[in-house]
Amino acid sequence: MGRSIPFWFCLAAVAGCGSCDESLQVDGDHPHLRCVAGEAEPFEHGLGAGSATLDDDGVLTLEGLEPRLLAFSLSPGADLDTLPEAPLRVVLGGFARDEASAARLLGGLAAAGPTLLLPGGEDSSEVLDEALEAVDAEALIDLRGVRLVRFGGHEWVVVPGAPDGRYARGDDACGFVAADLEKLELADATGPRHLLAWAAPLGAGPVSRGLGDLEVGDASLGTLVERSGILGGLVAWPRQPRPVNHPVGESSWVGVPAWGRVIEGPDGRWSRGGAALVNLADGPGLTLAPAAAPAP
Repeated sequence: MGRSIPFWFCLAAVAGCGSCDESLQVDGDHPHLRCVAGEAEPFEHGLGAGSATLDDDGVLTLEGLEPRLLAFSLSPGADLDTLPEAPLRVVLGGFARDEASAARLLGGLAAAGPTLLLPGGEDSSEVLDEALEAVDAEALIDLRGVRLVRFGGHEWVVVPGAPDGRYARGDDACGFVAADLEKLELADATGPRHLLAWAAPLGAGPVSRGLGDLEVGDASLGTLVERSGILGGLVAWPRQPRPVNHPVGESSWVGVPAWGRVIEGPDGRWSRGGAALVNLADGPGLTLAPAAAPAP
């Protein structure tokens, strides 16, 4: 039993915020935690058939794993036993809504193999902290406090949570403000650079359009994309019933669906969801391969 790696931490804990610094708490109409501004302890650790290393600058390097990943968010009742095989799973939110579902979902993910956890606006940091303490979490990597992931010859700029705390379910859910993204200092890219975020940036085509085909992408994320040489990326909000691929130049924006039954429209209809299987070995872009959907 034990905490995932890395251990997300701050300096002065405050009530209701899990392991967080008082300066990371945002009040107002949309209270949230500025998880993107947190820090994580450096580490070096085995991860499945490979290894994971986090340096002092918040750069996570994964080595020894085949350059493919399975990306998805989670619905509370998701059946993880039917997840497709992949060297690496990347979960974009939905795994820490409440204590009961978090313990079950994180336990299932830990048993499935190497997994990156990117909290979304629906996830409680306190629930996530407690669930990670309760499971054998050696295969799980908590991305709070990680700035950049290097994997499969590609780079991923990490932005957890909801912009300005919008859509955040509670005051300890992850979010970010524009100033957080403006302060992100990234080293020169060592390979194609993508965004790994719960929320879509402004201007990501159908990936950033919600109900009624309205543009709901975040402008501050759009600015980060422009100034950081980001080619495309993986996002989970607005929610997609199935993988959505929007090619842009050499790469693409991919809207990943939730694994498990999710409400799809305002009339209450639902879909089985799915996952995006992404191949990173075919050049600078994100190549989608067919991936299974959950059983009815």
